[in-house]
Amino acid sequence: MDRLAADLSCVVGNQGSRVVLVGHSWGGPIVRRAASGPAKEIVRGVVLVDPSDEGATVYFTKGNAVITAVQSAVMPVLARMGILRCVLNAVIRGVGLRKHLRGAVEESTTLAAVRATAAEDRQIRNGLKMLRCDPDVIDVPVTVISGTKKTRCGSSRQELVEAHRRSAGLYPRGRHGEAHN
Repeated sequence: MDRLAADLSCVVGNQGSRVVLVGHSWGGPIVRRAASGPAKEIVRGVVLVDPSDEGATVYFTKGNAVITAVQSAVMPVLARMGILRCVLNAVIRGVGLRKHLRGAVEESTTLAAVRATAAEDRQIRNGLKMLRCDPDVIDVPVTVISGTKKTRCGSSRQELVEAHRRSAGLYPRGRHGEAHN
């Protein structure tokens, strides 16, 4: 996580202007780390959209570890066979975005991309543990947005929303909001 945050800090540091960092899912902790580190001089705000949160126990369960291991094993096979590309194309076709996301699907379904994602996914648990021991200090406005759409993972979704609310409350200028769709 620290390496990814350092990479992000380098990119935004070369912009030459002030920035608002936005992170989704695992990008949330990475953005937080960058905003509390070398990039803090140019960061003027942080927006976290349904971020992975060290306060949610769901990331530390055996079930989560099993899912991560299975995905890491299965996704490269699906990418190699071209099945992953077909599935993602069907998903974006269903929401009417195929024309706009074609390139992203092509790039994100290569074997190299899937392997990189699997390597990153294997680090999430350790990264979140690190945040529990060494929390961020961010002195800019931080907005945490939680998705609240009902899913099959109802109880873990509610736990994540509560973790988001607690995390937002830890920042001097933190606030929490819910996206209901």
